Amino acid sequence: MVWVVWAEGQSAIKDDGVVVKRDVASHATPVGTARFAARHDAEYKVTHTGLWVSSVGVGTYIGEANDATDRMVTSAIVASARAGVNHVDTASNYRKGRGERAVGAALRELFAEGVSRDELVIATKAGFVVGDVAREARRYGATSADFDASGRHCVAPACIKASLDVSLERLGVSTVDILYLHNVCEKRTDLEAPQIASLLRTAFGHLEIERRNERIRYYGLATFSLTFRAPPGTRGGFRLATDVWPLLPVDHGFRFVQLPVTLDMPEAFAEKWEFRGGEPATLNATAAALGVDIVSSKSLGGRRRRRRGGWMMEFTRRTIRARARSTSRGRLPAS
Repeated sequence: MVWVVWAEGQSAIKDDGVVVKRDVASHATPVGTARFAARHDAEYKVTHTGLWVSSVGVGTYIGEANDATDRMVTSAIVASARAGVNHVDTASNYRKGRGERAVGAALRELFAEGVSRDELVIATKAGFVVGDVAREARRYGATSADFDASGRHCVAPACIKASLDVSLERLGVSTVDILYLHNVCEKRTDLEAPQIASLLRTAFGHLEIERRNERIRYYGLATFSLTFRAPPGTRGGFRLATDVWPLLPVDHGFRFVQLPVTLDMPEAFAEKWEFRGGEPATLNATAAALGVDIVSSKSLGGRRRRRRGGWMMEFTRRTIRARARSTSRGRLPAS
């Protein structure tokens, strides 16, 4: 028996010379991702949504906006998928939009090899509005009042819709599995917490429309220096349980949070800045209780090392520094 995949949503089983069509979901599914995991000797986590997601994913942020980098990114995604990686993370603004196009090229190659769309978890982000996205956003009615002071960040419904339009075209799919709102607190430091909350509530409402239209499956927040990593009382700091959760509608699709989780940035597992049931809790514990999965960014520092020894020396230095800081606060990270 041989699997043949023609395109997203179409596949066949070739058995004894007879080709039988079957439908393939236009998004990742528990059955599809489990099928992918069964073919590979790799580690996977079953998310709260039932998806089997590889413990390591492929990011697409780093690199110059040129053809040579496009080819390298596409090749890296394809090679990673062949090795058992089924999660790819990108954003509408990565490498001036070429990040998503490189992912799209990789998906076409993987589909031609027999990988099904329902086996892959594809995430992208909306928030940074430039180029094609900016033109589409204005066509949908976005005004200067919707943007930050730089005129390059917006999570108003018109901007989200435009960003998703462009992302789907670049990726060559009809549905993305996760759409993150990208660095909202980090970029909107001009706003007070109630204003950011209002932005998020409106954005979440539009994301639910996109879910009903089956253009996205789930959504969340992709953050970096502020939001969940900022201490309580810090401008730009938000708590998942007490600040974000009340903004969500009933039966919502907010199921993922992305932030750095490293030895240098351990807040998600080391700081009890959340409150759940009146008790202090870490973001990790709070997210798990709410049915939200945390996706770590910058886990390897986004660095490529020419020599293995150089990478290991840097890792050792970071480990020593992080352990020294944690020990001084009475905590010691697990080895």
